Amino acid sequence: MKRDYKFRPVITIISLLILTVLLGLCPARGMPEELKQVIENNRIIRPPLLEDVENKLEVLLHDTGKLPEVEKRDIASSGKRLFNIIRVETALKDVDFLFRVLLHSYAGYNLQGGHEIFTATRESIEKDIEEKQQEFWFFSYLSVDAFRNILIENFSFIDDGHFFIHGHRYFQQKRMFLGKEMEFKRCQKGFFYEKGGQTFHLKKVGADKPDDYMKLSINQRGELVYRLGFLLPEEEEQELIITLINGGDVLEKKVTLSPARTGTYEPLIFKEDEVDGIPIIVNRNLVYIEENMQELDAFNRTARMITEEKVAILDLRGHEGGMIRPAREWIAHYSRRWIPNFYIFSNLRTSTAHVAKVSTARTFGLREPQNQRFEPYIENWNVIKNLTPRIVENEGCLIVLIDTETSSAGEQFARLLHQLENVIIIGSNTAGKKTIGGTVVYSLPHSATLVAWGTALYLDPDLTIREGTGYLPDLWVHPEDALELAVKFINNYLR
Repeated sequence: MKRDYKFRPVITIISLLILTVLLGLCPARGMPEELKQVIENNRIIRPPLLEDVENKLEVLLHDTGKLPEVEKRDIASSGKRLFNIIRVETALKDVDFLFRVLLHSYAGYNLQGGHEIFTATRESIEKDIEEKQQEFWFFSYLSVDAFRNILIENFSFIDDGHFFIHGHRYFQQKRMFLGKEMEFKRCQKGFFYEKGGQTFHLKKVGADKPDDYMKLSINQRGELVYRLGFLLPEEEEQELIITLINGGDVLEKKVTLSPARTGTYEPLIFKEDEVDGIPIIVNRNLVYIEENMQELDAFNRTARMITEEKVAILDLRGHEGGMIRPAREWIAHYSRRWIPNFYIFSNLRTSTAHVAKVSTARTFGLREPQNQRFEPYIENWNVIKNLTPRIVENEGCLIVLIDTETSSAGEQFARLLHQLENVIIIGSNTAGKKTIGGTVVYSLPHSATLVAWGTALYLDPDLTIREGTGYLPDLWVHPEDALELAVKFINNYLR
């Protein structure tokens, strides 16, 4: 079924000369060629084919159908529980409410499986309620905790960093694993490392060729080296068997890769610092509420202060997210040019989604969305396709630090910096909590079960779903070491 989308126009013919501009020339000794190549591969700045975009949207944007939307009076009032029991018929009303809300306002509905899996999930929940109900005289009931556990267990198919049911999140995050014991270099023959005056050439990693495992990194002297690395949804150390050649000898060696280690960060919006004369701007959240406005304005002013600097560091590690607008303003102040978003944005514009946004805004003191008219029972997606990348000039060099805690608007901040010249990103992959946004939070009217879901879908122009994977750094280092190594790298190459 083809939909008659209403687009905001930003579709033009693109020149692929963008890449040569992006790589720029950082000052002093300049950016090494191997790093330039990594940056070229990592930047998401190639415009997609319009046909590919429309085909992707056709798959992801679900038909909300004829099922009546949730009544405004229901979603605009939070439920409260005085007792830890709930009648079965009342629990089933919450189930019906939840699935109607998700149909009409969850932007990840199709991405998470669509009508088939949500229908099967509802049937499973109703069956579990029937099996676990208890009888007391003339009515059937179950505990609220039991009801919430039924919901939590049945929604285990969800993979969405913003979706949760009563504190339980559904998210499979891939962590960076990196080897520290061996530092490799590269020559025409491939990768090698030196030890005790001998040279060992890397032939295989497991049964694979080395290229997919070798990540550009920084050693303790601030030099560029290669390390073994990969992403995996695990927490514990991983072991690999590598095959090395030394002269005519073939050796096998077991190596251990550690998961990305993040630091403990202060709960702040921003702060300014300096190391070795290098200005450092730290930003931990972009939550756009009244009590944060003064600090967000001060954060924006820091961009103007470092505009003339030869090199500066923007630390986004541990970023909690918020709204992308302050990030765009900061980049505009820093570069003296406005960077338009280069993405595909799809927003559910149903009355259910709108009322949920208003309720959430009032609960958390956010700016309320504008009142809009809606036709009930009609699927209503607003689609914006900004497919024209604009690469912004930048005379200085900006080093950006990220980690697996850099999430939501924080990783969109890092993504926007892909469109700025002379940017080098250091750390680990970001959280990967940015595909489904526009998050609303509400408690089910009878059980007071807290549920959060996203009303908007954000796609990168390459149409890759990065939920749980996030954006990759240019230089892979353990996040807790990122600042120290970034300073050494700057002193070694950029001053």
